Amino acid sequence: MSSFDLDLAVYKYGQNVRLALQQTETKLAGAVMVQPASGKLQSVEDRFDSFEMSEVIGRDEDITPLNPANIRRWIRPRSYDGAVRVDHFDKLRLLEDPMSAYAASMVAAINRRKDDSIIAGIYADAIIGEDGGSTVAFASGQQLNVNVGGGGSATGLNVEKILKAKQLMQENDTDEMEETFMLISPLQQYNLLRQPEVISGDYANTKVLGGKGEVIEFAGVKFIISNRIPTNASSYRRNVMWKKSGLCLGVWDDMTIDVSPIKTKRGQPWQIYGMISLGGTRTDEKKVIEIPCSEA
Repeated sequence: MSSFDLDLAVYKYGQNVRLALQQTETKLAGAVMVQPASGKLQSVEDRFDSFEMSEVIGRDEDITPLNPANIRRWIRPRSYDGAVRVDHFDKLRLLEDPMSAYAASMVAAINRRKDDSIIAGIYADAIIGEDGGSTVAFASGQQLNVNVGGGGSATGLNVEKILKAKQLMQENDTDEMEETFMLISPLQQYNLLRQPEVISGDYANTKVLGGKGEVIEFAGVKFIISNRIPTNASSYRRNVMWKKSGLCLGVWDDMTIDVSPIKTKRGQPWQIYGMISLGGTRTDEKKVIEIPCSEA
């Protein structure tokens, strides 16, 4: 049972059960491809590299076949679970039944795990090959310098970094019509809100700020704010911009919640059990760009 149950015991009326402050919904699942998965490894996609045609300059020339590279991406699952128990006798002493709150908190934990799996797949070595026997690291050419827009010094998020990342996307011939997202921390949002190009209507033809003053979109990039973005060895925040098809979440077993009594225990305490099995990966190096930002 949870060691906090007795802390909720009633000494006076008017007490309500509330969830502690926490992220309760997934922020990233709607911004990536989500694919049902099964088996030891799940193939995400087979990607065929582009090729160019050659000019015909003579008659009866032999045809030289082209050999474009074919790269298969895979996802390996990882499984997670958690359980909270509510003692029957403790439950009798509470005005508010904590089980619904614990169940809601379990759902929130699973949703955060989805985001963490997507984020882990952004930076981890991607599994490739005919049978998943090789890996490819995050391409250094897809990482901006932390000094961009900082006059030679490490800097936080600025308009120059966003535009530079967009330029790299265009140079990679990504689909202009496909949605572009960027994951930033609250501090990076603060950086952007101090940029005249972002907050002034003189620079933007589309709505940049949401109803609560948050940055929602700029230069065709939709922003997602998260407190779960990792830092690199230099303590720079590893913000990332991507096309929706550039990331994939494979789901072997989606959210499973079970609430049931444990009949082998005295008092038959209730157990709230949750589990999920999933994994994330990059599908195409050219569709994902890392934008490191200083937080000094």
